[in-house]
Amino acid sequence: MGIPFRLLTAGYINLPCPKSTKGFAIGSLEKGLTKSEQESKTEIMLSRTHIVIIFKDGRDASPSIDLVNKLLTSEGFSIEVGELYYLNDINNSNNDPEVIISGEECLNKIKNWPTSGWIHYSFRKISFLVSFLCYSEGKIGGIFFSAFSNQYSLYPEELDRFFVQLFHKLNGVRIIRGDDLFENFEPEDEMRRVQSGIFEGKFDLDLSVN
Repeated sequence: MGIPFRLLTAGYINLPCPKSTKGFAIGSLEKGLTKSEQESKTEIMLSRTHIVIIFKDGRDASPSIDLVNKLLTSEGFSIEVGELYYLNDINNSNNDPEVIISGEECLNKIKNWPTSGWIHYSFRKISFLVSFLCYSEGKIGGIFFSAFSNQYSLYPEELDRFFVQLFHKLNGVRIIRGDDLFENFEPEDEMRRVQSGIFEGKFDLDLSVN
C-alpha cells in the first residue's frame, strides 16, 4: 500500500539529501570528476540502508506505534519536523506525502489511519524513513526503516546494536538489514513470506526467532 518502496527509497520523490554531500547537485558535473565518476558518486549518494523488523502476526496499530515511538525517542530519535509523512492508500485513494508540522499530530494521524503510514525521524542528523507495515485494517505486521547508506555508515555498529535491541523488545520474528534491499519487491512481500514460515535470503544483518 502507498508509494512503492522501490521508487520511494530510490530517490524518485523528494526525500532529504545527505548532509555530507557539501552542495553536490545531481545532474551537474562536479569539478574534476569524469561523467563516469559523477554517476558512480550519484549512485553511492542515493544508495539506502534498509532494515525491516517483522512480527509473527498483526498487532493493533495504535498501541504498537506508540510503543515504537517511545522506544525510538528513548534512544535519541525524534520526529523530523519539516520532513514528510504519508498516510497509506485506502479504498483505491491516492494520498500525497505532506510536510510534518507537528510530530505528535502526524503520528496520531498515522496510528489512527486504517492502513497506517510512514514518517521521518532524525537521529544525530541522520534522516530515517519509518514505515509501519499494514497487516490488515487497524493492524501492523512490521516496521521498515530506511536511511541513506553514507549516513548510516557513520554509526553502523551502534545503529545495528540498537535495531537488534528494538527487534527483541518488540518480540519480532525476523530482522534483516542491507543496502537497497527493496528495489524489486516491497517490504510487505517479505512480511507475508516470513509470516507464512518462509525465511529466505542472506543479508548483512539477519536474525530470526522461530
